[in-house]
Amino acid sequence: MGKVKNVRQLVEKAVMDSIEFSTRNKGQIFVQYSPHVDAVLFHAYKNGWSMDNPNAPTDFNFTIYIKGNLKPTIREAKAALKSVYDFIKEGGDK
Repeated sequence: MGKVKNVRQLVEKAVMDSIEFSTRNKGQIFVQYSPHVDAVLFHAYKNGWSMDNPNAPTDFNFTIYIKGNLKPTIREAKAALKSVYDFIKEGGDK
């Protein structure tokens, strides 16, 4: 991907990177898309999520809006998505 031109591109890349990471690591990043508000929720578990412990605390949990009044600037989106990339860089083993 070349130079990022908008928040949507940043979020789309983070979604794809999260999916790829979660398929090959113990740590898991969950991604939920809400089309009616064009928002993406990210949340992660360093040792994976388990039905044995459904209330385990997340390592991060945030929503980022892709358009509308709540959409961040590119700088704000990069700052919000930093937790996703830090988690990936650390291999989900914080």
